[in-house]
Amino acid sequence: MFKSLKQNIKQRPTKFLVLILALIIPVLFFTRQKENTNQTTNKTLLPPPDISINSSITTPKRSISNLNQSLPNYAPITPLQPTNSKIIEIQVYSIAEEMNFNQSPTIKQADANPYYKWDSDRGYFYANQSTGQFDIKIIQNKSTSSIIGESDGKQLALNWLNKNLPKSSFLLEKTSYLKSQVVELVPTNSTQSADYYQFEFSPTINNTPIVDVNQETSLIKITVSKNGYIFSVNHPLPLSIYQTAATNQPEYPLKTLTQINQEIGLNLPIITLLDDETNELISSKTSIKNAKYSHIDLAYQLSSDQNHLVPVFKLTGTAQLENGLVVSITAYLSAIDQ
Repeated sequence: MFKSLKQNIKQRPTKFLVLILALIIPVLFFTRQKENTNQTTNKTLLPPPDISINSSITTPKRSISNLNQSLPNYAPITPLQPTNSKIIEIQVYSIAEEMNFNQSPTIKQADANPYYKWDSDRGYFYANQSTGQFDIKIIQNKSTSSIIGESDGKQLALNWLNKNLPKSSFLLEKTSYLKSQVVELVPTNSTQSADYYQFEFSPTINNTPIVDVNQETSLIKITVSKNGYIFSVNHPLPLSIYQTAATNQPEYPLKTLTQINQEIGLNLPIITLLDDETNELISSKTSIKNAKYSHIDLAYQLSSDQNHLVPVFKLTGTAQLENGLVVSITAYLSAIDQ
């Protein structure tokens, strides 16, 4: 056989040379491409921006997990455009006009932070002058017999968001019901006895919620009267989250489920919220006997310098307190595998 092969090579050397090159060149090409890709990745993946997760809630004595969700392997860090006070002013004045606050605002000061204040007999509108975080309440004096259902109320809230915060998308996280009681609104479990629907939304990027882990809640709350008007809007996040700078950002590797479970075992998640449905007062200093995490989601958190949206993992589950009470918990864990 080898003798025959040797003879063929002597008779047709050019043909065999072409065959050998045809086999070698693709191998060299793909090897080179892989090297270039790795070099490019290493050059573009700068150290991720810092995020700070602060909480006064005590660490559990023991943490366990029952997580089996499918998680992405990579996620981008998204830069935000530098805060522009003129853009903030235009957005805030546009919302004021939409809500019929047509007079000029006064400028007030709170904790060294200036804010716009519209105040009238029909309600108020406060907005942080630097960040655009805002709070609106509308007093509707006109009585009406028309009643809208929950789905119409949700659509009214979404329409408001899409009109006043365009080029954004929102995820409905929670719906609750409120009824009037003297001069305040109180929760009720029945939609029939409710006078208002309260919808809580997360703004999203890449279909992933944006959160502020250092606030008790970062959800946008919109309360809609059953009579069909917006009663209040609370937007606790800075408006800069809607000013993303560029697309096609390099993607960073994320921690695997195995790594996450190991970090839970080491008590590394930071609990930011204890929630008891009985409304019993829970001190942040309450000792937590154990925590059990049953669900995990990817979210985006503002970096410490407020210039980037950085991926984090949001963990939810239950905790047993030292007094025996079982409560719902929310915790966060850094997501990037460094």
